[in-house]
Amino acid sequence: MKGFDFSKNEIRDLIITFVVLTIAFSILCSEEFSEMPRVIPIVMIAVGLGSIAHEVAIKMSAMRFNFWAEYKASLPGLFIATITSFGGFVFSAPGSVYIYGNANNKQNGLICLSGVVSNALLTIVFLVLAVLMRRYGMGISGLDTALIYDIFEIGFITNGSMAFFNAFPFNSMDGAAVFKWNPIIWFIMIAFALAIVWVGQTIFQI
Repeated sequence: MKGFDFSKNEIRDLIITFVVLTIAFSILCSEEFSEMPRVIPIVMIAVGLGSIAHEVAIKMSAMRFNFWAEYKASLPGLFIATITSFGGFVFSAPGSVYIYGNANNKQNGLICLSGVVSNALLTIVFLVLAVLMRRYGMGISGLDTALIYDIFEIGFITNGSMAFFNAFPFNSMDGAAVFKWNPIIWFIMIAFALAIVWVGQTIFQI
């Protein structure tokens, strides 16, 4: 497999997913329409980045094993995400990475593990940035430090949630493949994700 190629359809689906999830979560996080201009950049970075990173990590991991992997958006899932955002929550099933080849349990487990790890790493990055911003950066002249801090805090919350819930060993969730391959690795993964969320909740008191 040469490189990590993205098909035109895949790039299109990733962009559609990014845009639709940004709109859905911006609606969810805005009490009034007038708040949207401020909320959109927060959601683009905090939510959109984590969603795309998760799918791309799985694709790249699969291709490292010489499987062709391609992300395909679910238009019904994206539609449902948008509609439910008006009801105070977002049911997010935007699409998935389709892997072509016969992966064994270890390969499949490692591929799915990469998705959870990508969100866990982003959670740590956002947490560190939020702590640094709160300690040293608030009130810097010329910067909307409140907006930047909100990006970091919401980025921590959303990516931590993605890592934790995707680690559950249910049905088509990433945790199921990891558990089937190696229950010990699965336990370490979900314990680490839970620890990150707990630390963040202690710091942010959320």
